[in-house]
Amino acid sequence: MKDNNVKIKSDTRLNAIDILIIVLVVACIAAICVRFYFTNNVDPRSESVTIQFSVDGISDVNAAEYKNGQKVYLSSNDVEIGYFDTVKSEYMMIDAIDDDGHTVRVTHPDKMTVTGSIVLMGKWTDNGFAVNGNEIIRLGSKLNLYTSRNTFTLTVDGIPQNPTAKPSENDQ
Repeated sequence: MKDNNVKIKSDTRLNAIDILIIVLVVACIAAICVRFYFTNNVDPRSESVTIQFSVDGISDVNAAEYKNGQKVYLSSNDVEIGYFDTVKSEYMMIDAIDDDGHTVRVTHPDKMTVTGSIVLMGKWTDNGFAVNGNEIIRLGSKLNLYTSRNTFTLTVDGIPQNPTAKPSENDQ
């Protein structure tokens, strides 16, 4: 006679290593969700800064195209990053040799320098101001930009200090 009440034992039990693996997987998923939530809600253009700039060696026709309030775009990704606040153009100064063989500063007959201020949108980071959240600018930085009519390389001549930066021990 066969015993119908025979129980089959299974050796699949939940042990400490299994619980640890489950906890680690859940923690990783939670960390990814939290990171996604916080990085998605950060606008890379939430702050603005007014910098001083110069653009050298452009024609007088192109120099006339730079106007106050004109929108400026980043060449690398076609995103609007700001606008001209003030614009001034003058003939570019170059070094030349006079009749006596001395070096003198004179104006270039065809080339101009555009200077002024531009308001850029981005985010302050520990490394400086990040235009559009990813391109750090510092004094002397060169930015490849364009407007609706011109493509140009802008040189940063002045930038304010990070207002949220903590003073270093050297500053105290």
